[in-house]
Amino acid sequence: MNNKNFTLIIIFLIITTVIAFSEEKSANIFFINLFNKKLDIRLGESENPVFTGNNIDPFSSTSMVKVYSTGRYKLYFKKSEDADFNIWLDDGVNPGYYNIESGKSYCISINPNGRINYFLIEDDPKNGAKVCFINGTDSQLTKMQISKEWDKNIAVYTENINKNSVSNFVSFLPGIYALYWQQQDQKGINEYLYAKKNSGNSKLIYVFRENNYYIYLIYTDNKVNHTKLINISSK
Repeated sequence: MNNKNFTLIIIFLIITTVIAFSEEKSANIFFINLFNKKLDIRLGESENPVFTGNNIDPFSSTSMVKVYSTGRYKLYFKKSEDADFNIWLDDGVNPGYYNIESGKSYCISINPNGRINYFLIEDDPKNGAKVCFINGTDSQLTKMQISKEWDKNIAVYTENINKNSVSNFVSFLPGIYALYWQQQDQKGINEYLYAKKNSGNSKLIYVFRENNYYIYLIYTDNKVNHTKLINISSK
């Protein structure tokens, strides 16, 4: 082996080591807005924020962002149309401090009532597509499911989902699927709803890809439940 090839191997090993170290030292954060106004969010102080989300539409989310700072941080929020941020008071009096640890994933959520929640989200170590189930409605859901049909070729599902709750990430086989769910009053085997195209009753079909992260969201708007799939994979 000549010196040139040896040097290239050393450089490659250094680069891959640095990348692996950086991945290990980073955390992941995303913000989902379940409020009915556009919102801005900031974790940390204005001169050096750890995470920001700006002009986030109602019932939508930021991508999952890698952050390389750890520690405890204050949380700030405002309607996008307002000039100044407000600090979130966790108990109504004192500012909340929110922890970031390396190798962890977090979800910041603002509920329809304006309350902020900060969730630690566990990641599934298995390969595949990853999904986080979020119930943004005002009542418990019986079931949320990703499958080709309601009663067969089921990729992944969760049951008895509390209102304004966020699940851990779950891995499943990538592929082409539809979104199904059951509301609280639907207990029968064949009582279910599914995501539809804008016109008619045709099912919406989604492509789920390997190592992509998704939110399967059900939310209430004008007293009607809607479903939404959001790819939050890091850009």
